[in-house]
Amino acid sequence: MRYMKIIDKLNRVLKNLFNDNNIIRTQDTLVFTTKEIINQGAPILLVTHDEDDGSWQFLSGQDISEKDAMIVGLIEILNHDASLKSVLNLPMGYFATRGRISEEWIFQKICD
Repeated sequence: MRYMKIIDKLNRVLKNLFNDNNIIRTQDTLVFTTKEIINQGAPILLVTHDEDDGSWQFLSGQDISEKDAMIVGLIEILNHDASLKSVLNLPMGYFATRGRISEEWIFQKICD
């Protein structure tokens, strides 16, 4: 029963990610990332915006395991790297990559 309440809450959060102008809300948006990024300061070089549920992933581009995953507030990600504001317009169903922090983002559609 406790898990159902958590799932319901996460679903409500995911449905309320955007305001009326389809702009992401940074104050209450949860995103997926890794311990390597949050705890060790690894650069974020890959961002995905999933089409099926609207979830966001901010990753280093390295292989990760499930035990390395974290859910944090988008505001924490933006505090980690303010240049990520330029990918907040990434459409659902797309991903963005860059080779290093100093490079421009390249947006591409996620292929099935």
